[in-house]
Amino acid sequence: MDDEIKILQTQLSLLKEISVEKIDMMNRLTSLLQSPQPKEADEIAQRAIMEARAIDYEKGEAVALLNAGINASALRKFSAASDFYKRALKFLKQKPMKHKSQTFSLNWAT
Repeated sequence: MDDEIKILQTQLSLLKEISVEKIDMMNRLTSLLQSPQPKEADEIAQRAIMEARAIDYEKGEAVALLNAGINASALRKFSAASDFYKRALKFLKQKPMKHKSQTFSLNWAT
């Protein structure tokens, strides 16, 4: 797991433009850091939310919101966690989710 974290951190440092690939990497890194480093995971999740919103990447934003909720729970910020989960749920209820020419169903979360 530590190797994957280092690889993702290196790859993210090389990606300057906002892209689906970058947001997906940020979301993966957030999920890996949630237990050992929840504060760092939260910072990455917040950036992923903003960047996903900037390019209208609904799947990426929904995953980042779920990650932010998990991070907030781990940091004992339960009200914030609830808010993040509610925002993510709005995306999950909109099926199919679309990003440009791609269509995502609720199955993308598994």
